[in-house]
Amino acid sequence: MTRQTFGKTWWGEKWLQALHNIDFDNRLERGRNYANKGAVTQLSITTGKISAEVQGSFGKTYDVEINVPVWAKSEQEFIVRQLQEKNEFYIALLNHQLPTQLLDFLNQNDLQLFPKEWSDFKMSCTCPDWAVPCKHLAAVIYKISEEIDRNPLIILSLKGIEISEFVAEESSFATSSKQEKILSINDLISSNEEDEKIVDKPQETTQKLDFSNISEVEEKLLTLLSEKPLFYSKDFKIILKKSLNATHRLAKEIKKEVEQNNDFIPEIIKADEGYICLDEDAQFKAFLLHSNQEMEMAPNQVFNPRGVFEYLLQIPEDTIGRYNQHIQAMHYTAQFTLKLMLEKAIVPQLIKTEYGYTVRWVPVLLEQRIKKNIDALTSMAPKNLLLIQKEEGLIPCKHSEQILHLISIWISDVVQEACYSIGGSQVTDSDEKVLRLFFSEEIVKFRKEWDKEIPNAVHLWLQKMFISNQTIVPVFVFAEREDLTFSLKLKIKDQKKGKSIELSKYLNEQENAHKKLEVLKDLHILTEYFPSLEKLISDPKSVVTFDLLEFEDILFKILPIIELLGIEVILPKSMQKLIKPQLSLEVKRNENERGKAQLSLSSMLDFDWKIALGDAQISEDEFKQLIRNKSGLLRFKNFYVHLEAEQLNKLLRQLEKPPKVSSNELLQTALSEQYEGTPIKFTTEIQEIITEFTKNYDVESPNGLKATLRAYQQNGYSWLYKNARLGMGSILADDMGLGKTLQTIATLLKFKEDGLLDKKKAIVVVPTSLLTNWGKEIIKFAPNLEFHIYHGSSRKLNKEFDVLITTYGVMRTDLEKLQKIKWFVQVIDEAQNVKNVSAAQSKATKSLRSDIKIALSGTPVENRLSEYWSIMDFVNKGYLGTSRKFSDKFAKPIQNDHDQNKLSIFKKITAPFILRRLKSDKSIIQDLPEKIEQDIFCHLEKEQASLYQKTVDDTIKSINKAKDDKDKRKGLVLKLIMSLKQICNHPNQFLKQKNNEIEASGKSKMLLSILDKAFESNEKVLIFTQYKEMGNMLQEWIDQRYYTQSLFLHGGCSRKQRDEMVDQFQQNPHCKIFILSLKAGGTGLNLTKAQHVIHYDLWWNPAVESQATDRAYRIGQQNNVLVHRLICTGTFEEKIDAMIKSKKELANMTVSTGEQWIGDLKDDELKELVSISEDISY
Repeated sequence: MTRQTFGKTWWGEKWLQALHNIDFDNRLERGRNYANKGAVTQLSITTGKISAEVQGSFGKTYDVEINVPVWAKSEQEFIVRQLQEKNEFYIALLNHQLPTQLLDFLNQNDLQLFPKEWSDFKMSCTCPDWAVPCKHLAAVIYKISEEIDRNPLIILSLKGIEISEFVAEESSFATSSKQEKILSINDLISSNEEDEKIVDKPQETTQKLDFSNISEVEEKLLTLLSEKPLFYSKDFKIILKKSLNATHRLAKEIKKEVEQNNDFIPEIIKADEGYICLDEDAQFKAFLLHSNQEMEMAPNQVFNPRGVFEYLLQIPEDTIGRYNQHIQAMHYTAQFTLKLMLEKAIVPQLIKTEYGYTVRWVPVLLEQRIKKNIDALTSMAPKNLLLIQKEEGLIPCKHSEQILHLISIWISDVVQEACYSIGGSQVTDSDEKVLRLFFSEEIVKFRKEWDKEIPNAVHLWLQKMFISNQTIVPVFVFAEREDLTFSLKLKIKDQKKGKSIELSKYLNEQENAHKKLEVLKDLHILTEYFPSLEKLISDPKSVVTFDLLEFEDILFKILPIIELLGIEVILPKSMQKLIKPQLSLEVKRNENERGKAQLSLSSMLDFDWKIALGDAQISEDEFKQLIRNKSGLLRFKNFYVHLEAEQLNKLLRQLEKPPKVSSNELLQTALSEQYEGTPIKFTTEIQEIITEFTKNYDVESPNGLKATLRAYQQNGYSWLYKNARLGMGSILADDMGLGKTLQTIATLLKFKEDGLLDKKKAIVVVPTSLLTNWGKEIIKFAPNLEFHIYHGSSRKLNKEFDVLITTYGVMRTDLEKLQKIKWFVQVIDEAQNVKNVSAAQSKATKSLRSDIKIALSGTPVENRLSEYWSIMDFVNKGYLGTSRKFSDKFAKPIQNDHDQNKLSIFKKITAPFILRRLKSDKSIIQDLPEKIEQDIFCHLEKEQASLYQKTVDDTIKSINKAKDDKDKRKGLVLKLIMSLKQICNHPNQFLKQKNNEIEASGKSKMLLSILDKAFESNEKVLIFTQYKEMGNMLQEWIDQRYYTQSLFLHGGCSRKQRDEMVDQFQQNPHCKIFILSLKAGGTGLNLTKAQHVIHYDLWWNPAVESQATDRAYRIGQQNNVLVHRLICTGTFEEKIDAMIKSKKELANMTVSTGEQWIGDLKDDELKELVSISEDISY
């Protein structure tokens, strides 16, 4: 058993010391051993009397009684009067402290506090030992010292003075002189809130999050705590520090494990909502999912807090938008929780339950940066994120406490695993209870006489870390004097009124009389860290001054603790922005490159190393002169510089051997206007060059362009052209539907008209599915631009062209051939195809030599930073360094820590090379038509084309045999059209097979490509098809691929089902896809939440199509609607669509007759219509 220390506090020690002074026979020491092994089983302390039960050596219990002489009533009144009148006494009492000066005061007034001889006590014990004190009495005396350690006020209570009877009612003594208010579970989480606070959207909240500025506060926190708490036999700060380190190590293991795992649970992404269910003690009970209006338990992988925590951490940033808002809130909270544990920014908090006490581990709420993130997460969390089990059922927890308690569940779970054996095995029963309280999940009871004060002692020890936001707070005001010394004045601020007045004035104002004691009480707490305050408390009108050396100590050792306690500190202007010397540079013109043609910006730049002192820069020689024989705080111009020896030595070493700065790093430094976080300077010439470089100017559209560019498209085209002329690559990352292809075609045409494609050519690399679309767009908008599609088994490079269009697959296999051609510009569409750096097609695409490179992508930048490194490395090789360096410098801080500063720098250094506009941008919305229609051309897959051709051949033979039977012939023709429609949709729709492979249909692949982008942008989609069986296939593919539950409205649905589906699509943000059969969903529905309308198969009836499209585009639609018409190229679908668009009278006819007119076509017209074009690659 561990030997316990008694008399740990000043007063406990004085008690034992006084009794040892009269213990001439050295009998007290035997009592220490008895007390140490827990022989004192009962202890009661009242005025003038101590009663106890002590277990003897052979198991027998003895009754002990000690009578202490009580002060006379006149003596008590005198002492109470002095306690009330002397501020230093009274304020200490308010803080449950007994001032040490009291003993001298009592001795000076011949008022005996401790006994001078054993006869001052009347002591008795029922044991047979005649000696006084016997070992049982001595054990009780030691046990009393332990009680005095925990609550020194019992010394006065023994002598007849109850502090609670005379201390002001407004103090915490109004309830009890011993018990502080300890928070209960109900205080924290039971909901009594009636306010209808608006919950923010996740994307709004993530912009407010920033975990990067959360750093270790361990040392500052431990400084707040006393070394010898009254509830533990040793230094519990050491235990606390070990627990923080152990938790940090386990958090690192969790982080590593999460980064390596990629588990996926479909039920969670499909769920409409997700909840954490708590038991009555607010402990984790279950993870619940709500889907299809039913509540169910989550899968086994997430049955406990750790499982939920680790799964949420694994969700990639590029897919989090597809989860419901409950899961999104939990995901970001889990990221924040992991960061807190890694930075040891956690503290224990004592909580009272119905059956005992427990400790929950929470963030350091004194840190404003931490609190700001918790507030942001709270604003995002749905009101029913945490549900607590009550007799009446599941009740939502208090909304303002949900996130904090969720964090505490996860931290506590990790702490308990990390620290299960932290105290060792050789501990006292009391210490063992304390360790269980802090590091286990159980509810600990403290009901014995000797341990019932432990919860209060724990609470008092921890409460400094939970100082609440009070209305009346002290303000420290420092001023700089003419003699370069510093003075301190105290002010008191009423936060509701927003004004501050000097302490002396505040204390004298009558209206503040009821608050005076609490103000002095708070100030007295601060004297433990800032002893100079004692003078101001005793004489509020006095002035405390410090020389520069003293103030330096205050500035770096005392004020950080004061500010951590939430106290406002106002420094003199010269100190408000304390400067530390930093290595910086001045960017200038590279004289060696002056006069050369076609210079890139990076080659124009050069620099000189400088020392930054705030916004000022000085040379190395000037700096060395400044710091000669100096240290600490140094006055420089109108501010102070902090010269720290270690940091100065590092800076001087850097000046002797400066770091290397590449041309790309120098360009990034110039664009971000900082070097390693330190501001830089520019020469006037370079400032003008950079301004010109980053300015966008209008470039006249090409003469041969058969389109009028919208304003934002004109800007995008001008930007692409300007960057190319400056020798820089570009990433055009506009939202889907804004016309990236058109802007690029305009740029290519401009290159041709400028003669840039005469000797060198342009190559466009696309996914196979986009080959036809690119060809048709060039024909439509730039007919003068000669292009050749290089694809297929018989592909050749012997044609003349300005632009070669090929695929990523061909690029991989034919790289050697393509390298032989001189390329001016290489364009890649769907640039995420080069995201995998090690893939062969990425390597081939990147290795093709060209003067300029352009990438097109619609992916949100912040969601896929690793992808954007690869794409940026394609357009501007090496600009962002290696993949690992980029990940450490930008990707991880931005995605894991939501580092807003890193994100800002990333945007600045990439701004000249990345252009992204959203349909939701105000400047774009006003420039867009309310409805944008696009024809999307799809290739038939090889087997699909074979089936198509065979069906045509077989049916044409049958039609030729039915020439004389007009009705039969017409029926065969219409059956053929129906069959070909189904084959174009998917071969298995026609074959009635169940093996529905997506890859078998070019149209289904194109659909999913569109849906991928819609899901990435968190947009809703309507999909129209004429066939129920096709709708079933689409629903199966979509639900499997996106782990969602799409809706399907067809003719077999009841009116009630239809209304429920419409309401779900309109109201449920998690419901993204609504499939509708054209007849069932073409009229009478209001689906204005959709941003996309996809016509999977065409009706060839403009009126019917328009009616379907108008389900989304109608009154109440706040978004621009993008309409996608999927057409299989080279088939009858493309030919009929072209006929309708070119022949107005035919289009008018189809409004009323549908497809019936096809049955009347002549044989040669019909064959031409349904045959596959021989050269669909132009």
